[in-house]
Amino acid sequence: MSLLKHIHFMTITVISIGIVSGFLFVNYGNKVRNTFLASATYTPTTPTPTILPSAKEEVISSDSPDGKKKLTLKKIREGSLTAYSVFTSDIPEVASPSEVLIYEATIDSSQRLSIPYNTWSPDDAYVFLQEDSQAGRDYYVFSSTGGSFANGEQYLHIRDLFTKGRPEFTLTEVTGWAAPYLLIVNTITTDGTEGPSFWFDLSSQSFIQLSTRFN
Repeated sequence: MSLLKHIHFMTITVISIGIVSGFLFVNYGNKVRNTFLASATYTPTTPTPTILPSAKEEVISSDSPDGKKKLTLKKIREGSLTAYSVFTSDIPEVASPSEVLIYEATIDSSQRLSIPYNTWSPDDAYVFLQEDSQAGRDYYVFSSTGGSFANGEQYLHIRDLFTKGRPEFTLTEVTGWAAPYLLIVNTITTDGTEGPSFWFDLSSQSFIQLSTRFN
């Protein structure tokens, strides 16, 4: 190969290497620039909290027959549980709060606590509540002042007392008051037929069988 051809070949080689190197340098620079711009413009996102709906309070009330007292039942259901609070208060409301908490409990939502129609005793001294569940229906008597009974209990569980005292009958319903200390209780017999009515005497916590059934 002549010297002239050798010089020409070397020149072309150097130029080619320069072009390739320049292309690689420019391409790398663009990648670095794009990466920098992407990092500079990135805005982190703030997680949005999930807001759960608050439990709604349901309020039910019943006035005493003489219009002097009010029984209020408040309940809040949250999932499988329901929280109950039961209060008595004066009518009309006085300047200072007269609301008295007589009972509170959190029970399975399959159970339901309610205020029966004749909840107030004639003298406003007592109220009774009804509880329905898969096991049946129960009734509870409370002092309207929130005080305890003679046995120290907060309430009287009528079904339990009746089952212990009169096992030959099954309590089906407490219909209301016959007198300030007397509640009317209806029953069925062990074979499912209609049973007699009883008075439940709060003072002695005993049951008095009646000759007439009250429906």
